[in-house]
Amino acid sequence: MTLTAGKPGFTCVTYPDTIRQQVTKAITAWKSFTELPKSERKKLGYRPGGDTSGVGYELKETPGTTLDLKEDFHFTAESFEWLTEEAEKMDDASALTFILNADALLDLVRPIAMNFAYMVEQSGVARFM
Repeated sequence: MTLTAGKPGFTCVTYPDTIRQQVTKAITAWKSFTELPKSERKKLGYRPGGDTSGVGYELKETPGTTLDLKEDFHFTAESFEWLTEEAEKMDDASALTFILNADALLDLVRPIAMNFAYMVEQSGVARFM
């Protein structure tokens, strides 16, 4: 991995083509999932988080003082097992395909992100990781 310094606070990180390919697979799987009827998409669970964002499929359609309109998916390595169990309950395999592709992407990115964090710390930024 190489880092290219740009403007202050901006760094370019090179990464292998396998990551771009996996991003494309995840995007394609997400599009397939979002093309399902809303009733089918809502079968994929959402589990609110404590101090952090929740995990799973989230569709907010009613605006309010603290509620924004959005459709998104929150994924963490720790939520993989629960999310795959939820996706396996669905009639369509699109959600499971997306989750598997997101997990594969995380596996590819993790070592690069950790190496980047290490390099930043070595450059003098304390407690970056």
